[in-house]
Amino acid sequence: MELINFISIYDDIIHEKPLSKLIRVCKDFKWEDALVGKVNLDKDIRKVKMCVLSNCSDSITNVHWHNVMQNRFEAHLKKYVEVNDIKLMYSAQLETIQVLKYDKSDHYTWHYDSFPGINRTFSCVYFLNEDYEGGELCFRNPDGTGEFTIPKKKNRMIIWPSSFLYPHTVRPVKEGEKYSIVSWTQ
Repeated sequence: MELINFISIYDDIIHEKPLSKLIRVCKDFKWEDALVGKVNLDKDIRKVKMCVLSNCSDSITNVHWHNVMQNRFEAHLKKYVEVNDIKLMYSAQLETIQVLKYDKSDHYTWHYDSFPGINRTFSCVYFLNEDYEGGELCFRNPDGTGEFTIPKKKNRMIIWPSSFLYPHTVRPVKEGEKYSIVSWTQ
């Protein structure tokens, strides 16, 4: 079986009206530089702003969107495991939920999401908008061959295994602002 078969795309995750509200809310978030791993700030590798959504936040808005996205991620992870007939003990325990804001030239170089100290099982990314240029999510085979791009579309979720078999990158944004939400399971 081809590795690409384990990269799943789901569209129309949230109804249009709440999605429009979420995009408006994102513009008011308090943004901070995203890290590589849990402690390393390296803008040559990962240049993007982030805001963590949490059900323990002082902001009711943040809690609300955390709960919405947790529900959407968990529902689609359940579908992913069922459709791919993954026979392993699985719980949809999300590690964290981060809203990402990619401005012009922001990017994330080739990487994979599970490594020593951060042992992830599945990766999820949700595209909020599509009114930007660049910023493509691309995958390739572990040997560097077979690169392909996930077509950009607002309200789209992509789920894949977090292992070294799935190196991926976010190309630099050329124009506009790209908003996405990411999460992982452990």
